[in-house]
Amino acid sequence: MKTILLATDYSKAAANALKYAIELAEFTKAKLVLFHAYDIPVPVAEVPVVIPVAMSELKEENEKAIKNLETKILKQTAGKIIVESFIGCGMPVNEILKALRKKKADVVIMGMKGAGKISERIIGSTATFLMKKTKVPVLVIPLKSKFSRAHKIVLAYDYQKTIGREVLKNIREFARLFKAEVEVLN
Repeated sequence: MKTILLATDYSKAAANALKYAIELAEFTKAKLVLFHAYDIPVPVAEVPVVIPVAMSELKEENEKAIKNLETKILKQTAGKIIVESFIGCGMPVNEILKALRKKKADVVIMGMKGAGKISERIIGSTATFLMKKTKVPVLVIPLKSKFSRAHKIVLAYDYQKTIGREVLKNIREFARLFKAEVEVLN
């Protein structure tokens, strides 16, 4: 594993995923790339509304926020890992997919607070949509989880589609990294 992409929305769940990503980067000696996608606010109203924030201001604020996070991590890790950061403007899943390609990330880590099955079915979640769109492993870190070396990896598989070689390669490499056992769950 050479590059870990952390997708953040600056929430508590994302902050916990960041802690996990830092420890994983230290464990694997991987570069940590911090990424935030922001979207252009679109007012929904019957009467036309003017957005008081200029696009340049919005971009500047988001660049400043991710650079502040990068600086904080660099201080916290005292140079133990390489950290870089950047932002994207657009729908989060699309921007994360672009970031994965641009940075050639081996894994993406993101937080999830567990909004529940009903709200996820109605609204969906960025993590769920991302998992459906990428072959890069997505580690979704629950709000209160902490990093620990994986001893067992469970591959949930329903036998409806063939698993591609690239996906199997990623699973095998991840298991080797931790010297973990892989179990298939149907």
